[in-house]
Amino acid sequence: MNPRIYIANLPVTITEAQLQAAFAPFGTIANCFIAMDHATATPKGFAFVTYGTRQEADAAVAAMSGADLNGRALTVSIAREPEPVPVRRVAAPPPRRPSPGGRPGFGPRPTAPSGQLPR
Repeated sequence: MNPRIYIANLPVTITEAQLQAAFAPFGTIANCFIAMDHATATPKGFAFVTYGTRQEADAAVAAMSGADLNGRALTVSIAREPEPVPVRRVAAPPPRRPSPGGRPGFGPRPTAPSGQLPR
């Protein structure tokens, strides 16, 4: 069971302290993560809060889904488990055949019917 919740539609002015204060009444918060945009150093508008138990997370979802936080209606749900990254299997290229005649890119040398090289 995952005691982590996903919070969307957060204002870009939200701080970790404000988010913890809003979700602390529902249980003990083990971790709080606000996704940040690296280019602008502002929040992206979503966060994850991890509680100690699943019951605390369920209580937070029930109470805060649709609640107003700094003028924005929150969307709160139980976070999904991350999907495993698929392993991409690449087939090995076929082995290269040696070129005929022993010289790269050239075929066998032409011979005359008598077995002598042409002049």
